[in-house]
Amino acid sequence: MNLTVNDTTPSNDPPDAVDDGLATDEDVALVINVAGDLLANDSDPEGDPISLTGVTQPANGVLTDNGNGTYTYTPNAGFSGADSFTYTISDGNSTDTATVNLTVNDTTPPQSAIISDDFATGTLGSDWEFSGIAGNAYLGATATDGYLQITSPAGAAVSASDFLTTPRVLQDVTDGDFQISAGFLTQPTQTYQEHGLLVVEDGSNFIRFDIAFTSNSILRLIVGVIENGSTSFNLFEDIPYNSVTDFRITRSGDSWLFETSNDGVNWTTASTIEHQMVVSKVGVFAGSAPKNGVVPGYTAQVDYFENTADPIVNEDGTILPVANAPDAVDDGLFTGDDTALIIDVATDLLANDSDPEGDPISLTGVTQPANGVLTDNGNGTYTYTPNVGFNGVDSFTYTISDSGLTDTAEVSIAVGNPIDVWYGLTQSFGSPGEGQERINILGNVGVDVTSMTYSINGGPEQALSVGADGIRLQNEGDFNVDIFYADLDGSATDDIVTLTATLVGGTIVTRDVVIEYEDGAIWDPNYSIDWDAVTNAQDALQIVDGKWSWDGNGIRPVDLGYDRLLVLGDQGWDNYEVNLTIDMHDLQNERGFTFGMLWNGHTDSRYGDIQPLSGWEPGAAFFYTNERFKSHSYHEWSEVLGVTDKLRLQEDVTYNFTVRVEQTGIYDRLYSLKVWEEGTAEPVGWTLQVEEAFSLDEAPATGSLYLNAHYFDVTFGDLTITEITGRDIIQGDDSDEVQVAVDTSSSTPGLGEIDVFVGVGGADTFVFGDMGGAYYDDGVGANAGEDDYGFVYDFTSDTDHVQLAGSAADYVLSTDAPGLSPGTAIWKVGENGDADELIGILNSVYDLDLNSADFIYADTLLV
Repeated sequence: MNLTVNDTTPSNDPPDAVDDGLATDEDVALVINVAGDLLANDSDPEGDPISLTGVTQPANGVLTDNGNGTYTYTPNAGFSGADSFTYTISDGNSTDTATVNLTVNDTTPPQSAIISDDFATGTLGSDWEFSGIAGNAYLGATATDGYLQITSPAGAAVSASDFLTTPRVLQDVTDGDFQISAGFLTQPTQTYQEHGLLVVEDGSNFIRFDIAFTSNSILRLIVGVIENGSTSFNLFEDIPYNSVTDFRITRSGDSWLFETSNDGVNWTTASTIEHQMVVSKVGVFAGSAPKNGVVPGYTAQVDYFENTADPIVNEDGTILPVANAPDAVDDGLFTGDDTALIIDVATDLLANDSDPEGDPISLTGVTQPANGVLTDNGNGTYTYTPNVGFNGVDSFTYTISDSGLTDTAEVSIAVGNPIDVWYGLTQSFGSPGEGQERINILGNVGVDVTSMTYSINGGPEQALSVGADGIRLQNEGDFNVDIFYADLDGSATDDIVTLTATLVGGTIVTRDVVIEYEDGAIWDPNYSIDWDAVTNAQDALQIVDGKWSWDGNGIRPVDLGYDRLLVLGDQGWDNYEVNLTIDMHDLQNERGFTFGMLWNGHTDSRYGDIQPLSGWEPGAAFFYTNERFKSHSYHEWSEVLGVTDKLRLQEDVTYNFTVRVEQTGIYDRLYSLKVWEEGTAEPVGWTLQVEEAFSLDEAPATGSLYLNAHYFDVTFGDLTITEITGRDIIQGDDSDEVQVAVDTSSSTPGLGEIDVFVGVGGADTFVFGDMGGAYYDDGVGANAGEDDYGFVYDFTSDTDHVQLAGSAADYVLSTDAPGLSPGTAIWKVGENGDADELIGILNSVYDLDLNSADFIYADTLLV
């Protein structure tokens, strides 16, 4: 008999893990819910509970277990495309694995086509946008040509070099290869009139391809590359008059071809260059730059603008009538306190307005001001009556018409003194120290002026620029008085700075500002700002540019603009670390913000001796622009020492920053930057770190710190500055000084330090030892101690002195020692077979004698 025994144990099939699909945007982390995003579509045949038992890492990002039933997927910076990882589930007995397919969306805007235009349609297309600190652009037409007319007015100094302020008409494009051309119907005829093509990354990074009428009545063909506000001319060639009417640019990657023509058909190569940039705009410009203070103005007529990929068909085949609106220009007026003002419509309002076709214009309406009453007198005048007791700037708008189209402008009326000094009529400087060579008195004059001056303590009047100038003076009427600390009294007696404005019409108004300043304060190298404790920002730092507001969160620019600088620290600071927070606000601007180091103040390195000065060399900096940090050289801003990969800072997010500057070698510099989001772990490595070499032919660099909101809306928060001790650079002045760099209380003063001394002037004593013994002696007899010594940059024999311990017999001199810098080296003689110990080097100085008056010994002078 055969018996069969059946197995009645229930079967247990494995669970079923089903693939999933998720998506996020480039540089945006994705939180993945295990239950909802992964397990929701998984199952077990027997209905057993299932759980996640493991995951793999994706190829193009990082998957982090948050420990709360979620994971965070963070795509690699800048990555877009497909990524994936797998996960495993279990029912307690068996497992199964599925794939999570991740899509990281590319957030780069779609390619924007470059639009061709023959300017014959009667209306300028919406793709074009006019920009510039002065001027205008309109369509015009003759019987044979439609054209774009760009006007740069006489007397308004504009620039297509360094920083883009010239009148221009551009269209937005997406970075890519292209070929564009433009033809002009006009030619420059006066000095520094110019017109041509522009390719723009931002206002301080662009290429100009143009002709300009230069000195000696010469017409020149120009290719200028502007990088970080510094212009280099790759082409500057004399050409015959009327030989170039058309320009063409071909871009292929980083290669650029520039061609010219006088008929738009036959092209001649003018120049080829290699240049890396991210193009955001292209178009045409016309301008009139100053020559010996004279700005003639210029009106250019652009016949066509063409993208070769979108050719113009039948250019000017149909020319439609041009209908341009009139141009109403803002006006500024002035009246005294509680004093009515008669406003003449023809001379006070319409005199600076115009119509492109020359049609008559008339006033069609006004609005009422907020702080007074405007009354129509019925005779071509209005009366403005300010409210009783009102003092400040009031305004109203008016509308003009050419019997078809209209335009509106604003009239600003300064009631009372129109000179507004932003940070008070009494200001204190020099405490806690002198962060740069000059103080700054900032403000705005609220009406049109013909000139403005300042004087100190009743002294001679000195010319003062009035904005806007496209540089440090952002808005109409802005002023910024640069005054050397050395020009102030420096005692307990206050200085009086008198501001004088001559208004249009001849009225003269003045405003006195009291300056409280006593010299001698030295800014503590270990310094912090807690904005909760700050009442007056000028007590915590020096506001160098612009109008700022502050509260417990920090300090923020009121009006965005070019180089809004805050300065803190001492001009003698050498090695320091800064830690601070920055809140990011509206970051849609193309510019950025800057950490500046080794700063002593603006110079004349850019536009000469203007008021205020606008050069920022020398001075090292980390500049955030176009979603990257760049390290700019102390010597030349245009020299970029290093750049980060794409680093997109997010709006409404607070970030921590660490900035460090320190010596390497003798006085080379190491610049370090670290950035991370508040609330996240501080990264171990630096975000950007570069080294810059300094020649021994140039003076060692020291200086303060500046924070710069360059058209960027940020709040600079609490900060701490910490001195990096050890190596020092001691900066002197013109007086007789005794300079000591070591900790004299140490048992081994100067051990491990290379200290640098700069006397500058006077009869200085550089101390390398005292009655306690020699400094910079490492006590190791087996070596020469070349890793620690004092270095005097500017020793002058028969004037300066070196103080040593002991006597002349304890030392020996050598010149141009192998492996050391040129000059005279001072060695402490070794004993009992020990090597001589290097104590100091006198830079490029020779023919010295230890027994001369150049050397004194501790038994003669004790420090």
